[in-house]
Amino acid sequence: MCETYETRTVTTIRYRCRKCRRRFTFNPGFKGRQFPPSIITDALIDAAAGHPPGRIVERMAKNGIVVSERTIQRWIDEYGRLMDNFSTTLQANVGRVWSIGEVYQKTSASDKKHWMVTVMDNKTKMVPASEMTDTKFGYDSKGLIDAAIRRDGRVPEVRIIDSLTSYRTRFECVILDIDPTAVLVCDVGIDGKHIHNNMHERYNGEMKDCARKVRGFRNKFLGLLRLHEAYYNFVHKHSGIGTTPAVAAGIMVSGLDKLKILRQHAALAAN
Repeated sequence: MCETYETRTVTTIRYRCRKCRRRFTFNPGFKGRQFPPSIITDALIDAAAGHPPGRIVERMAKNGIVVSERTIQRWIDEYGRLMDNFSTTLQANVGRVWSIGEVYQKTSASDKKHWMVTVMDNKTKMVPASEMTDTKFGYDSKGLIDAAIRRDGRVPEVRIIDSLTSYRTRFECVILDIDPTAVLVCDVGIDGKHIHNNMHERYNGEMKDCARKVRGFRNKFLGLLRLHEAYYNFVHKHSGIGTTPAVAAGIMVSGLDKLKILRQHAALAAN
C-alpha cells in the first residue's frame, strides 16, 4: 500500500508494510532532502556544465525556488564524491590506447595550486581514473595507473604521454612488468608530424572551464571535478562517437535522467 504526502516543496510517496503496518519511504540518494530530485539534478547538471553556483541560484529563483549558494556547493561536493566512489566499481571495457595528461587548477578562494591528472581511453573517450596532486614535478603516477588497470582489468598496448618524467618512469616500472610489448609514445604535438593528444587536451579545457568560475569551494573543490567527470562519462554524448563514453565502454545507464539514476545506484551501493 502507498500514499502521497506533500510538503512546501516536494511530494513524497509513502509506503505501508502489509505485515507490520509500518510506514516508510524509498527515495535513495535524496532521502531527507528539502527539494525534489528533479531540482537537485538540474542544479548538478548546470554545475557540471560550468555554471557557477551564483548563476544557478539566479536561475532557480526565476522559477520560484529559493536556495543558497552554500546548499548548491554541498550538493556538488556530496554527490560528486558519491558518484565517483560508485563509478570506480563499474567494470569498463575500454580500448588499448590510453593517454595521460594533467591540467592546472586553481580556485579564486585559495592560492594553493592543484593539478588534476587523468587517464583517457582514445577509443571510447572515457576517463577511467583521475587523481589530484599538489605538485606536477615529482608526482608519482603509480596509484593512478593501478586504478585505471583495475577498472579495465587489462594493461594498455599503447600509452600516449607528454614529456613529464614521472609518467615514463611509472610506465617502465608498472606496465612493462606486466606486458613487455607495450609501447610508450612521448613525442606528442599538434601538427601532422606528431601523434597528437588533442582529445585529452580538449577534455582538460572543458574541466578547466568548469572549475574556473567557482568561488568559495575550498575543500569542496575536488567534488566539483568528480561531478564533471561523472557528467562527462555517463551523461554527455560525445560528438566523435555519437554516444556517451560509458555506453561505448559497455556500461549502460537506462532512463532519461541518467545523472539521477546514477546517483540513486550510488546511494544504494554506499549503504
